[in-house]
Amino acid sequence: MPSLHPALSLLGILLLGIGLDRWFSPAYSAPVPPPLRIAAGAALMALSLALALWGFLTLRRAGTPLEPGQVPSRLVTEGPYRFTRNPLYLAQLLFLAGLGLAAFPWLLAGAFAQALLLRQFVIPGEERRIADHFGEAYGNYCRRVRRWL
Repeated sequence: MPSLHPALSLLGILLLGIGLDRWFSPAYSAPVPPPLRIAAGAALMALSLALALWGFLTLRRAGTPLEPGQVPSRLVTEGPYRFTRNPLYLAQLLFLAGLGLAAFPWLLAGAFAQALLLRQFVIPGEERRIADHFGEAYGNYCRRVRRWL
């Protein structure tokens, strides 16, 4: 199964979503989103940034690589990894959804597309590498902690 770098797919979806929004809703005719929608989107984006920072700091404290595709030097099960096996990818999805709510509605569909890309082309390879490296410890972790939430 081919692999995909999650940052590249995120960037592609951001550019495509913003482009589609601009193409189908030119600035001169696009309505301003209601304040509640902007606030909800901003809250999701803030949550996503906090989750991403927490995840990065947890990996850094554990002394394990941050780059996707590398085998971790340690099985990290603390911090946000107690609740989700993929907090950094979850943060990406929350960010896309928040930006979609606040400003670029096409990014709501982009969040679903990114989730599918991650599920199909990124996470399976990562899970195989981690399972090969950590064996039963990773299997036990997967039984306790869900992939997303």
